[in-house]
Amino acid sequence: RPSDPDFAGARRYQHVVFWPRVSKGFDAIPVHSFTDWPEDWTQELPFLRRRLGYVNPQTLSGVESEGSAKPDFVMYFDAADGVSPINEAAVAIKRSLPGYEVGKLPREAQDKTPRGPCVLVYSPMTSSVMFGGGMGTSKTLYAPTTAGPEGRLFSLEQLRGTLLFQESAEGRAQYRAHDNPMHRMFGGMM
Repeated sequence: RPSDPDFAGARRYQHVVFWPRVSKGFDAIPVHSFTDWPEDWTQELPFLRRRLGYVNPQTLSGVESEGSAKPDFVMYFDAADGVSPINEAAVAIKRSLPGYEVGKLPREAQDKTPRGPCVLVYSPMTSSVMFGGGMGTSKTLYAPTTAGPEGRLFSLEQLRGTLLFQESAEGRAQYRAHDNPMHRMFGGMM
């Protein structure tokens, strides 16, 4: 709850569950976290099936936080949910992403509208830049770069702020500016 002192201050989360707003004109996106969120990313889809009742969990990658040069979040939604209320924040995320990100979903999930509870997870993109290996040199070096530190933690209010950014004019402008594969791979280095 926003009135909980830990909501704005305690930075101990890398994920947030967010629901559709309870009414039109209500700015606050209802959020909370799981105390038992899996540490192993390979267990996230089974967790979503078990805890949220997802039938067809899908992962949208390429989600960016404000000011990030590269994607640093992923979003989960249940592509089989056709009856829960539409999740406006999740729809804003999906609409902002470039077509090649949405195109990573299975064909039957690409046109689905996110509904009900969705999950935003911090997952900074890692890419490698190649140096050397040309003009007679035999060594090629790869320098991995990430969109942020692996162990970064957030307060629930910060994560809600990331969701609100997705719906803002600034968020849409940032996605438009980054809508090319070279920028997504190398961020501000190019």
